[in-house]
Amino acid sequence: MNFRPVNRPCTARPCTARPRTAQFRIAALLLATAVLVTSATPAVASTETLRRSVSNISQAPLDWLFSPFVGIYSVITRMREQEDPTAVRVVFFFPGIIWNTGVNIGGGTLRLITGGLEFVPGIFLVPFEADLDSLYAPVANAAAMFEMETPCCIDVKFGIDYTAAVN
Repeated sequence: MNFRPVNRPCTARPCTARPRTAQFRIAALLLATAVLVTSATPAVASTETLRRSVSNISQAPLDWLFSPFVGIYSVITRMREQEDPTAVRVVFFFPGIIWNTGVNIGGGTLRLITGGLEFVPGIFLVPFEADLDSLYAPVANAAAMFEMETPCCIDVKFGIDYTAAVN
């Protein structure tokens, strides 16, 4: 087979809408810098943030471990406080334990995640004199099965009842 070129006028022309790469990169860099500078908020932390973070990370697994005990204790305590009929108490007992145990496991998981999120600012921003507000209600205000103040930097508090009201 013999291929012969077709004589057509050339319609290909350079695209005039395409930015020059060097100018485009400089403009993109300036735009990104402007966005970062104008949207930056002051990040503040102190040793208190790092302390809270390490405490949350180290004691969240203990919250998971004690969740069934806290769930049972929580249901029994609330049954004593409420004036429900006996039938409601009987029907609520086992589902209440399962529910409260699940909520406490979830609360321990959030405690671990919160500790992880506060760990990085706690390390890198220790020299500053400010404190990062806790992401969730502080564990220090919650009721717990085991609580001990220590002379070192981390207070021990686990077996937290995440279904109870925080003071």
